[in-house]
Amino acid sequence: MSNDKPAVSFGKFILWTCALLVLSFLIIEGWSTWHTTRDSAALLDALAKLPSTSLSDEKTRQEVIALRLKNEQQRLFVSALVSNFSVTIGLIAAISGAWIAFHQYLQTRTRERLDRAALDFAALWEGLSSGQSDKRAGSVAALADYIGDDKSDFHGRVASALALVGRMKNDPVVNRTITPVIELTMSRRANSARAVSWQGLKLFRANFAGLQLKGLDFRDSDLQEADFRGTNLESARFDAAHLVGANFDAAKLAGANLAYADLARATMQGADLREADLRNIQLLDLDINGADLRGARFAPHATDWRLVKNWRNAILDPKMRDSLLELYGPPLHAPKILMLMWEYPPIISGGGWTAVYHFLTALRRRGADLVVVVPLPKSVLDRSVFGNEIETIGVGTEEDVANLAEISAYTSYRSESGISMARRKFQYDRAVPSLMNLVNEFQLRVVRAIDELRLDCDVIHAHDWLTFPAAAAAAKTLSRPWVAHFHSTEQDRQPGEPSPKVLRIEAEACRKANRLVTVSRVTCDRVADEYKVSIDKIDIVPNCLAEEHAAHTNLGSFATKRVVFLGRLAKQKGIDRFIEIAGKLRKIHTDAQFVVYGDGPERDRATQSATEEHEEIPEDQIIPPLDARELKLGVRHVEFSKIVPVSRDHDGKFKPVGVSMNEKKKEALEEEIFRLGFTAISLRDDTYTHIIHVESDSAELYPYYAVKVYDGLKRIRKWTTSFVKFNGALSWPNRFDAFERASVVIVPSRFEPFGLVVLEAMGHGVPVLYPRTAGVAEVLQSGIPFDTIEDAVREASLLLSDKVHWEKTVEAELLEINQYPRRKFESQLEDVWNRVLGVPAKDVAQKAS
Repeated sequence: MSNDKPAVSFGKFILWTCALLVLSFLIIEGWSTWHTTRDSAALLDALAKLPSTSLSDEKTRQEVIALRLKNEQQRLFVSALVSNFSVTIGLIAAISGAWIAFHQYLQTRTRERLDRAALDFAALWEGLSSGQSDKRAGSVAALADYIGDDKSDFHGRVASALALVGRMKNDPVVNRTITPVIELTMSRRANSARAVSWQGLKLFRANFAGLQLKGLDFRDSDLQEADFRGTNLESARFDAAHLVGANFDAAKLAGANLAYADLARATMQGADLREADLRNIQLLDLDINGADLRGARFAPHATDWRLVKNWRNAILDPKMRDSLLELYGPPLHAPKILMLMWEYPPIISGGGWTAVYHFLTALRRRGADLVVVVPLPKSVLDRSVFGNEIETIGVGTEEDVANLAEISAYTSYRSESGISMARRKFQYDRAVPSLMNLVNEFQLRVVRAIDELRLDCDVIHAHDWLTFPAAAAAAKTLSRPWVAHFHSTEQDRQPGEPSPKVLRIEAEACRKANRLVTVSRVTCDRVADEYKVSIDKIDIVPNCLAEEHAAHTNLGSFATKRVVFLGRLAKQKGIDRFIEIAGKLRKIHTDAQFVVYGDGPERDRATQSATEEHEEIPEDQIIPPLDARELKLGVRHVEFSKIVPVSRDHDGKFKPVGVSMNEKKKEALEEEIFRLGFTAISLRDDTYTHIIHVESDSAELYPYYAVKVYDGLKRIRKWTTSFVKFNGALSWPNRFDAFERASVVIVPSRFEPFGLVVLEAMGHGVPVLYPRTAGVAEVLQSGIPFDTIEDAVREASLLLSDKVHWEKTVEAELLEINQYPRRKFESQLEDVWNRVLGVPAKDVAQKAS
């Protein structure tokens, strides 16, 4: 055992000490004898040369006596030395023997104690694997007794035991117990800890600050909020580890493997991450301020640097830094803009958000310093939109989420024919008051946030009427100028029946705001006319596009003959005009498909307009004669007296599946079959008249059923079809699905302040038709503008029938849309802010250069 080493060392020390004493004695004895002999011989030689008479001299006699005395003293000294030396040797030997015996006794006792400790340690394993939390926690605590200097044999076993228990599913009692024991082990027995794999370790808020943990294996571990400040973790393994909120400030992580690790909310300020593997990490709110990432490995297409904090202050490879700055933009520069918005993912009710998104993204890439405030709680905000590139402040509550989702900012406030009384009551009694309450509450919360968060800015910029009151209040609180940005007006959104309250808010904004911004000349003229505003106070800033390249997914297709409407189902957006265009086109192109994406107050009316009711069909057109071929039947035009699922074998024969079906289930099945439509095959059978085939991906439907039609076909029902498919509104992240394999997009708006959907459709390779009066027509050369319904039908028909014309249209659109971002319309907003702040045009030009 390793405890025998002190005894062996002590025995060697005794032997060497005795040997040195004997050697010293021999040297002294030899020297003394030689010295005495030499002195005596010298004196005798001197006496021999003297005359005999001189011997009687007193002096001579005294010298002889002195010589004899000296010789005698030396003899006595040597004798005493030898005697004392012998006693000393004996004493040393006795003490050594006693010490060796005592040490052997101690060794025996130590062995006995270690043997007992080994037995006790073995007994701990039962407690470590116990299902009782208190027993397991007690065993874990007892492991701390085995990491002392006197139990080095147990250090490795203690580390292994802790690693094993640490990866188990423990309750809070065990977790609180094991954490300090592991911290102590890694602090005092780093070498033993390094020899063990800590893969899968689960600790919460463990403190490893300042330790030497080089090369430790923490793969797949869960170390939330662990403290690694100043820790040496060079070449450590953190593959796929859960490190949410961990602190790695000033840690040494050179060569460490953090691939696929979750580092959300972690901080690595000033950390050494040279040559570290950071591929596919989760990095939301990861702070790398001042960190050294030279030579670190990243997955280029899986790393969204917008989610990282302070990456511009990190030490990066020059080439990588240049590419990131080109992609995301330079550091922030003045002025600081406080931007008030009503919509933000996941709560979006109109197209205004898309326009603002493109502006914000493009402005940040120019280095604009933006702070966004929205009426939603911070907890629901979609952080993937801007990440940490733009500070977003949510001032709403959880209750506001439901209210904002239910009450659209573009609700039709007035009653409309064709809608239910309940719907009209909702619009009158709830929509307007509730929305106004939210607008007023947003105003109060913005002012409160300015005070509590100590917000300040150079300019306040507000989008649409919902944020104008809050902007006016914030401007008064901060004594700062503000800009009112009109993406549309109330007359645009609610033609003929605008809300007086909204009109009043817009009019007040025109009076109080320092500058007004509109998205087009047509909107500018409308604002000027409706609210009696001088044209000199209005800046026209067309909507921009942040993306610099055409999309490579959700591309259009000529072959599908798919005609698409994408937008809010309201009078302004002209959903009724789309239905009219579709009705005319289907007579020319019977194979065309018409699809609507969106929702709104006109949905019911549009659905009714696109529905056709079919009269009862003669018997010979419903059920074919027995010798007829398969016939595709319409929807809801026949009822069954019997229906049973059947299977078809390789020979084409049908046999029952053997599934029982009650009347309720039969009715539900019949309803679903009628909805989907089916193909019928007549039978020569007394029980069943037909086999029907249903095409469906549903696992609850069989492909074949045997049915019997009611005798005489007397219960045939009338049936309806719709020549337009209404798919509902798409979520904002999935909005481009509308362009997938679309042949034509039609924007039939009665009044379109701009029409960003036109740019998006063009970017996805889909020919798009839009009104010549739309704001987007002021900045586009491609696409197909139209004036009347007949013009739209003619142009759409040409696109659906002429592939060469279709391809040329797409090519022209893509060419223009690829150049569109270079027009830098977002820079015109910066010009507006500088104009408000009184920055001379010369200074603005120098700043831009």
